Amino acid sequence: MMDTERAIESAETLLRQWAILVDDIAPWRLDVLIPASELRSAARMLCGTEWGDLTSITVLELGDEGREYELIYDFRRGPALVCLRVQLATLSDSIPSLTEICDCAQPFEASFTERYGIVFD
Repeated sequence: MMDTERAIESAETLLRQWAILVDDIAPWRLDVLIPASELRSAARMLCGTEWGDLTSITVLELGDEGREYELIYDFRRGPALVCLRVQLATLSDSIPSLTEICDCAQPFEASFTERYGIVFD
């Protein structure tokens, strides 16, 4: 088994306890939908075990009406990619901040607060 596949397998094992849905899109990528309330725990697990680093956060509009949103947190370990996905009913819903866990989250969060009004706490 390749190192990338082992990395994805270990991430799935680490995150399964919080997962609402797990989708192994490709041998190098794992998408895990988690509740917003578990975001810090899941990020701590990835960073605390030195699985990988947070490399980006994306806001995605779901549907044509733009009434639901998803934040996608990308963690990388070499070529392996884990996407933690958190759904928001509205942009006014608050979401846990990851700045205390991953310093690099701060500019993303500040930008999303300014641009979309998302509240990180």
